[in-house]
Amino acid sequence: MMDRAMTPSTARHDLIELLGTVDRAMTKSLVVLSPEAPVSVALAILHEHGVGGAPVVHGGRVVGVVTGTDLVGRRISAQHTGPFLRPHHEARDWTVADVLTETAVVASPGESLVDAVLRMDESRVGRLPVVDPDGRPIGILARDDVVRAV
Repeated sequence: MMDRAMTPSTARHDLIELLGTVDRAMTKSLVVLSPEAPVSVALAILHEHGVGGAPVVHGGRVVGVVTGTDLVGRRISAQHTGPFLRPHHEARDWTVADVLTETAVVASPGESLVDAVLRMDESRVGRLPVVDPDGRPIGILARDDVVRAV
């Protein structure tokens, strides 16, 4: 059997072939949040489904992403302020729209898992909404999905 020379290019190609595409690894059951949802409701939804974050969808398209950390941080700062944690009263409750990351980094189902993971790393995010060509969510690729795929 003849060994082929292993170059970075052939190693990358082999890894892409081995791991496949995003649609093989992504979670298809998707939790989405509305931008109008109150922070407390969004936190309850994430907790109920056991997920750390979710795409925010408006008009059927992904408009951002929000994590539990985003929501908890805002909820705490909205409830208490000052050195003695005095209650802070606001005119309105915070919503998902107030805390979401508006520039959602997304993946497409047919792209290589390797490319999606590299994008996650470069963007320092733990999940990518997977969208169809029209920007509609069809799944999510989280770190746990990547670990399972590997």
